[in-house]
Amino acid sequence: MPVTGDSHFNAAHGVRTQPVPGRQRNQAAALAEALRSSQRKRRPACILIAPDGEPLPIPATIVEMLYQAAETVARGESISVMPVATELTTQQAADLLNVSRQYLVRLIDDGRIPAHLTGTHRRVLAHDLMAFKQRRDEERMQNLKRLSRLSQQWGGYDTEDK
Repeated sequence: MPVTGDSHFNAAHGVRTQPVPGRQRNQAAALAEALRSSQRKRRPACILIAPDGEPLPIPATIVEMLYQAAETVARGESISVMPVATELTTQQAADLLNVSRQYLVRLIDDGRIPAHLTGTHRRVLAHDLMAFKQRRDEERMQNLKRLSRLSQQWGGYDTEDK
């Protein structure tokens, strides 16, 4: 499918995205701030007004999802929403982790990421991939903190006496 104009095609997700215009980025930033402010003040759940005027309460999990989406759009980034039970190909999963397909297959074969076969092709559930990503990110953060502590302990940072 050819890409025309300013649109972008994300092959990993099979969706066409458009750059986020500045006005929408500003609106998204205002929405994100309002949602975050509401959560800080522990106000009641947000409501949506239906076309017939009936107020519909928005569950807290959806409010949090809206906040994250608004923050992402405010930065000018596109978003995509998918059910956690979505099956991903190894290439789609690799693209989401920003690794090669071969490395992802090795992670699957080593048992670090659960997968199943559909015919002869491996498939990864989105929630399994996101759980791996979260564990990987937490491990990285712990290792960075450990490295920082070791650097300080062994004098890796200069201090100025005044």
